[in-house]
Amino acid sequence: MAITNPSPTFPQFPGDAVAVTKNNTTRFPPSVIYVGGTGDVSVVTSQGNNAFFKGVPTGAVIPVRVIGVNDTTGGTTSATDMIRIF
Repeated sequence: MAITNPSPTFPQFPGDAVAVTKNNTTRFPPSVIYVGGTGDVSVVTSQGNNAFFKGVPTGAVIPVRVIGVNDTTGGTTSATDMIRIF
């Protein structure tokens, strides 16, 4: 993962974003998730715990770093158009 802004005078912002596909086994480096379509989201946190966010509205960002978005483990993910920001 590249550092996008090493300057101490400006805040660092994430350097990239990609679509995320819900899957019970796929893991990725810690990221935050933007939810493009309202629904429930089951994630694996960067600490390895399952967390279930119910009724996440369109345009929300899951407020924890995650390493995976589950399809059916820990609850069924019904949200759509999710983007991984890292």
